[in-house]
Amino acid sequence: MLHKVKPMTRLISIVALLLVATVSSGCSYNTFVAQEEAIKTQWGQVENQLQRRNDLIPNLVATVDEAAAHERGTQTEVARARAGLSQAREQLKSAVEGNAGTNEVSRANAAVSDNLRLFLNVSVEAYPQLQANQNFRDLQAQLEAQARIVSEAMVGTTQRVLVESPSRKLDTELQGRTANNRVVNFPGAPALINTYVDLRITAALSHSLRGEVL
Repeated sequence: MLHKVKPMTRLISIVALLLVATVSSGCSYNTFVAQEEAIKTQWGQVENQLQRRNDLIPNLVATVDEAAAHERGTQTEVARARAGLSQAREQLKSAVEGNAGTNEVSRANAAVSDNLRLFLNVSVEAYPQLQANQNFRDLQAQLEAQARIVSEAMVGTTQRVLVESPSRKLDTELQGRTANNRVVNFPGAPALINTYVDLRITAALSHSLRGEVL
């Protein structure tokens, strides 16, 4: 025998379903917001470490300038490298302080790394005595330590990586670089070489990162 569902009972059921859907939707949204905030906080920590390394560079430049004061002859290459480094530092500072996107900050930091490497190379070549300068060596050590802290701060973040080649460590893995020039090794198929992939950084090693494809 069939029983008719009373209109009021049907209305209550519909309202109950709507309430469940609303609560479920609210929970999903809250979870999404929490995840977004966690990502922003984590990237903020990376930016703080990038800025700390950036702040160390003027001390290194001053040490080189001090050595240059005792040298004669042209200093064109050192001056050019110093100018490039100074410009790159300002661009990174502007990107961090202006709350630029992660890609822009990463590119600015990569430019700082490249210009810093060039500045160190031409400075040591022009002024070999710098290698015996304790202040110069201490500043180099501080910059290297800060670079390691930056790598550690990247653990747990998502990075867009250009896949370059098979890994030099394991035949079953690939090697790529992040936008800020960090080497990343991760499991992946050879078909990914010469493409961009999104990786979650899982570990920071001495001279590289490890990740997994999302």
